[in-house]
Amino acid sequence: MAQITFVRHGQTEWNRIERVQGKTDNPLNNNGKDQATKAAPKLKDTQWDVIYSSPLIRALQTAQIICDELDIEERIHLEDGFAERNFGPLEGGNYDAFREAMDNKLELDGLETETEIMTRVRTAADKAIEWYPGKNILVFCHSHVIKAMLTSVDPEHYNFRSPLANLAIVTFEYDGNGNYQLLSIE
Repeated sequence: MAQITFVRHGQTEWNRIERVQGKTDNPLNNNGKDQATKAAPKLKDTQWDVIYSSPLIRALQTAQIICDELDIEERIHLEDGFAERNFGPLEGGNYDAFREAMDNKLELDGLETETEIMTRVRTAADKAIEWYPGKNILVFCHSHVIKAMLTSVDPEHYNFRSPLANLAIVTFEYDGNGNYQLLSIE
């Protein structure tokens, strides 16, 4: 059976000041780089067969730091399906305004819906599993990518309001029949 592990990127300046990033391409700050270095040992016990990253710089920097720390020489495959959710006009705003908009289920031009991001992320995960059957897949990505996966797999326990720290590591097992099971979250 294949396993797919998602790792959220390290902290950016916008994370620190609680601004919604989405597709805005912010790099890691110094703390985010340190977080990635410190998280690397948590991933050392698995032989990673393939590495994916969102094309956004914060995820790619996290991937590069962790792969360097673990001496992983696998090519990092960029996959748009693992990019952060498009928050449309909410990008750049503060977290409180974002939460209010989400609580009120506002439909805004350019805002990717929960259904849209869940479909996009599951499609990207399914494609990775199909291309690398039975392999250990490592994906560097973003909070709403991981929340989309968690919500689609276990909606009774997870949703898009579930907290998820920078460098959270979430692993799923794929059964070969279209089903994922949550194995761990840290």
